[in-house]
Amino acid sequence: MKVLLLLIGIILLSSATTLTAQSAEVYTATVVTRDGHRTRGLLKEVNETNVIIGDYTDAPSGLDDIIALSDIRKVVLRRTSRRRATVRGAVAGSIVVGLLTVESSQKNGFRSPVVYGVTLASALVGGALAGALAGNGIRSLFKKTIRPRTRNAPDEIDLNLRRELEPYTFLYQQTILDRVNTQPQP
Repeated sequence: MKVLLLLIGIILLSSATTLTAQSAEVYTATVVTRDGHRTRGLLKEVNETNVIIGDYTDAPSGLDDIIALSDIRKVVLRRTSRRRATVRGAVAGSIVVGLLTVESSQKNGFRSPVVYGVTLASALVGGALAGALAGNGIRSLFKKTIRPRTRNAPDEIDLNLRRELEPYTFLYQQTILDRVNTQPQP
């Protein structure tokens, strides 16, 4: 029974990962400039000289904030997608609590198979809820801070900052996703 429950859990976890893998990662950025000004929003694009921060709606691009790379003191990035962490947490929580329930039922048997089934089902649901809450909470703890490397030559500082920020932009994520979706399947 434990092997079957573990196999079902692995299948659910891999299918949850596959289902959530086809969406672009979206990062919010808090950009702190050298004079202390903070700008927060969606990290849309990075070009040779500027970082473009937009809002979360589909507003025209004229409303975006444009910040020069040379003015940036640091950029704090956070992932906005909560779905992946929540689904993984729910699956992991149900697996762990399900395995604990099966293990404890081997030591202390149930009076009937119906009671065992109800207990196992309620344990799986409770584990999934607890795991979803934990996955959602843990996701928000992780952030990445990127600072310009001041030891480099002045002309390389902007280039290095742009290279570090580019993989986190919405435009880059969409480009990667488009490349994956347009490749021919074997």
